[in-house]
Amino acid sequence: MFFLDVQGTLISDHDKSLIHGAKELIDFLNAKNLPYLIITNNTKKLDFLEKLQQKGLAIKENAYIDP
Repeated sequence: MFFLDVQGTLISDHDKSLIHGAKELIDFLNAKNLPYLIITNNTKKLDFLEKLQQKGLAIKENAYIDP
């Protein structure tokens, strides 16, 4: 099981752009069917998940947790 933080790991804290390699990492985990959880302290779950997906991250809804 891989646990990944969002801010500073997948997206930049500064401008919220994807960090180099973030999309490739999520694509790799999905392609290999490796279990992972995206963890954030953002409280707008579906809104934030949709924003990440719009940036090109193919994060599954059941792989995303927040408070």
